[in-house]
Amino acid sequence: MLNYSLLLISVVFLLAGTHGLIRSADMTKKKLVALSAIVTLFTGYSFFFIFSHYISGNGVDKPVVYFLYDTVVGYSWWNSLLFAVLLASAGFITFTIVYVLIRKAAKRIGFYKEKSIKSSSVFYFLLILSFISAPASYGIVRNFVMDQYAEMKDTANRYDINRFIAHSGGMIDGHIYTNSLEALNNSYKSGFRLFELDILRTSDGHFVAAHNWKQWKDFTGYQGELPPDRDNFKQQKILQKYAPLDMDDINAWFENHPDAILVTDKINDPAAFSNLFVDKSRLMMELFTMDAVKEALATGIRSAMPTWGLLKEMKRDKVRELKDMGITDIAASRRVIKYNIPLFQELQKNGIRVYVFHVNYDKKKDENYVVQYDMDYVYGMYADTFDFTSLSQIHPNPNPH
Repeated sequence: MLNYSLLLISVVFLLAGTHGLIRSADMTKKKLVALSAIVTLFTGYSFFFIFSHYISGNGVDKPVVYFLYDTVVGYSWWNSLLFAVLLASAGFITFTIVYVLIRKAAKRIGFYKEKSIKSSSVFYFLLILSFISAPASYGIVRNFVMDQYAEMKDTANRYDINRFIAHSGGMIDGHIYTNSLEALNNSYKSGFRLFELDILRTSDGHFVAAHNWKQWKDFTGYQGELPPDRDNFKQQKILQKYAPLDMDDINAWFENHPDAILVTDKINDPAAFSNLFVDKSRLMMELFTMDAVKEALATGIRSAMPTWGLLKEMKRDKVRELKDMGITDIAASRRVIKYNIPLFQELQKNGIRVYVFHVNYDKKKDENYVVQYDMDYVYGMYADTFDFTSLSQIHPNPNPH
């Protein structure tokens, strides 16, 4: 309701500015075109503001730009092209209608040749306000509402260790993506019990932990061809001090930590990998094709996790299809939450856990932000670091936006 009230205020400013222009200056054709364009843009903004909030089911947390971005670039190229054509056509039609109406109104009111600096100043002031009032007020109100909401809601249950996956083994000495033995040890000591490792194959077919070969080369200074064989992989220290992990190392570590769960990324061969892992009941795998998901389900691992993009391939009721398949967990970028709030809410209601990555990718969107805000819609996250014992973690970020 607040957002719609702000739109109404903005419309009043715009109308006042329009009246000021007609009465304070010559209504030349150039000014008429400019004013018509302004009104058209504002009308479009208002329409998409209301429409995007209506379809999102969340009037506080979905600005117009998110809806437009998702509509234009979130789907196939032909869908985006069709939308662009429709949007341009609607804009042209709206502009034509607005131009005719303003011209008729100006003729009916009459033109005033004498220019008033005072009234012109008022007009420009009101016109500027018409543009900044909606987005600026929206930002102020959103910050206030979200901060108040964060202070009121109980987030204590969001600190369950099962909600946190140590991203690429977790942070070590300020470094991320090491997928190293030291990172696993440090994260375990910090309280993590779910550990993600990026799994790649060496040139001789062995599974090893590395985010990608280019980054591994940068981390190690390796000068040979990529991918390396296992022997060369094992000989390279990560950042000159951290121990790399091959399949034997991974199995030894998880055998020595029987309460730890492995979450894989990158590898899309669940049968081959799960047959080599020490304990299938402690193996969760993010997978990237529906065939791989079905293969993983057949292996009996703890969880076959479709990556979020696979949901677009589902033609019927997505949640029902996931439940029918036996899916209990999904991996998704936290960046898609704002575009798919109703679907995330349905997944929550049906007990399907979503773990989000891309934490710390955007300014101020860290682990604490995810706990306070994103966990309204998702179950857990891939975290670089987290202090489970610090009471400061349970206090809301005072300025999350």
